[in-house]
Amino acid sequence: MVSQNNTSDITIRNPGESVAEFTPGLQFINRHFWYKRVSERRIRLGIDGFLWHLFVSAHKIITPEINTTLVEDQCFSWLQLEDGIIYLRTPVPGQIIQSNPLFLAHDVSDSHLYLTPAQDLWFVELESSERSTRLEYHPKDEYLTQTRLDLEKLNTLVQIPEDEKSLQLTRKFQLPKNELSKYLLEISDNHAYMC
Repeated sequence: MVSQNNTSDITIRNPGESVAEFTPGLQFINRHFWYKRVSERRIRLGIDGFLWHLFVSAHKIITPEINTTLVEDQCFSWLQLEDGIIYLRTPVPGQIIQSNPLFLAHDVSDSHLYLTPAQDLWFVELESSERSTRLEYHPKDEYLTQTRLDLEKLNTLVQIPEDEKSLQLTRKFQLPKNELSKYLLEISDNHAYMC
């Protein structure tokens, strides 16, 4: 029989500071979420390398159907992991024009995700409302500083000894799902969580 503690834990990978990079052309909003304007009223939504590297393995990525109208804070994507599902809420309202064809495969591989440039890892393209055509975003220094602070919080949460921090890109950890969800909510301004 499997203990209750084992079923409530999830495996995560410590992303490490090397994934805290600012990709030109992406506008970072709500900390680890970004948008890229593809036309005057169309934007693509994605998450940064920090969040992608945090999850050990996303097996499947699900988005709502084309023409679905999203209101702010509504789920716009679900990442099916081996140990659970990550819910992503949209920081931007709009109508879904298309979903990323990279995610239409039945199974998604880690190597595929991590070798794809950040700007190609968008989830949905939205026809944005008047309000979202004037989105505020974080300047590079602010984004990088915040990402480093979020990494420090993660290191505290998983309690990495100082002498092992150089190994953190290859290290995997078990965290209770409720602790991971609380951490995700905090670092994403309540736009990512786990159930």
